[in-house]
Amino acid sequence: MITAKPESQRTVIRAEHLAIGYPGVVIQSGLDFSVQAGEIFVILGGSGCGKSTLLKTMIDLNAPLSGQITIQDRDLHQSGGRARQEILNEMGVMYQSGALFGSMNLLENVSLPLAEFTDLPAAAREIIALQKLQMTGLVEFSRHYPDEISGGMQKRAAIARAMALEPQILFLDEPSAGLDPVTASELDQLIVDLSRNLGLTFVIVTHELHSIMHIADRAIMLGKKGGGILASGHPLQMAQNRHLAEVANFFKPWLDLNMNRT
Repeated sequence: MITAKPESQRTVIRAEHLAIGYPGVVIQSGLDFSVQAGEIFVILGGSGCGKSTLLKTMIDLNAPLSGQITIQDRDLHQSGGRARQEILNEMGVMYQSGALFGSMNLLENVSLPLAEFTDLPAAAREIIALQKLQMTGLVEFSRHYPDEISGGMQKRAAIARAMALEPQILFLDEPSAGLDPVTASELDQLIVDLSRNLGLTFVIVTHELHSIMHIADRAIMLGKKGGGILASGHPLQMAQNRHLAEVANFFKPWLDLNMNRT
């Protein structure tokens, strides 16, 4: 198992008294948590608990119903114009499906944010995009289109595109969903390597126990039916929680599997 690195003391994301959901529908409320610089922070929980809704709220695709989220001490939801774009440029997002443009090859997909948000010439954009593809093990496939590569490679390309603008924080929604165990483990290792080698902060939504136990420095678990944050900390400590049935049941398959191996 990958061991947790020492926790940084610098908070880059803070949620206070946060309520998430949609107009007229509160999914979770009273959420208070923080994310430290350079850590891999995982949001976990059962289906329908609001994991993806929380991530969408953190990147301001959804407005908070109440409370506040700050990124580097700035409120993205309350920001506008150039200030808002500056905050967004410090964040990269990988959506669950990868969301690559099928009409563009990988190089063009990764170059797109640079074309949209910088004044760099085409040659410079291509160099940067190739660097990101190199980091994710895809430089040899730069001229391939998304339908010409595997699902795991599409996820890697989506991470490369999320890194195009040199963000310090990456948000990943179910990165290993739909992948076979070997490919998922390779993607997990890529995430850990990027965090350790580049000092990137990751916020990851997942319910995949194998990934959670291998990559997370710290995690929060959302409860069902608006239960709020049931547990937080290193996932190994959370897995040993016997006081809350919902937490114990979530981690039981992982504990059973590892007990059978010993």
